[in-house]
Amino acid sequence: MNTVQQIDTQQKRADWPERPLIRAATLAGKAVATYRGLSQTTFGEITNALAFIALGTVLMCCTDAGWWMLGQWADNVTELVLYLEEVA
Repeated sequence: MNTVQQIDTQQKRADWPERPLIRAATLAGKAVATYRGLSQTTFGEITNALAFIALGTVLMCCTDAGWWMLGQWADNVTELVLYLEEVA
């Protein structure tokens, strides 16, 4: 028969692997919520654009996918500039 202290110790041993996972999931949830909140602001959009440029630049050094991503970004910027100038 197990005492209360033995049962408590057994539960703590069983729970310890789950605690880091719970903490990681909590941090991931907070990061997603923060990202969603920031991405709806001008600062967030600028940050997203800079991150995309940085990722494209890094990939460009290693793969053709980087060139493609940079081209996609440039096409979107061109469309935006033409729209703002009321050409398109």
